[in-house]
Amino acid sequence: MMIFSPIYTFKPSLATTSGSDGTEQFSTAITNARDQFEDELTTQGKKLVDDMGNAFNIESVQSPLSLAYQYAFTGNISESKSELQIASSE
Repeated sequence: MMIFSPIYTFKPSLATTSGSDGTEQFSTAITNARDQFEDELTTQGKKLVDDMGNAFNIESVQSPLSLAYQYAFTGNISESKSELQIASSE
């Protein structure tokens, strides 16, 4: 009586090929998979950055912060505070 039987069978097609042609195919498959993975990560990363920018309205905060820094650097503290208040309200 058999208690355990495999539900599936695994057929490693590229892993069992022999010779340099099989090695090249395997290497090409790995390179293609890596490239696709990198492309997908890049695409999803850009979408995430865009979504975060839209959700938090980054641009409306970035400009006042830049101005506040510039005013503070030149010693114009009152204008710097004003720009910081604008950024804070955004």
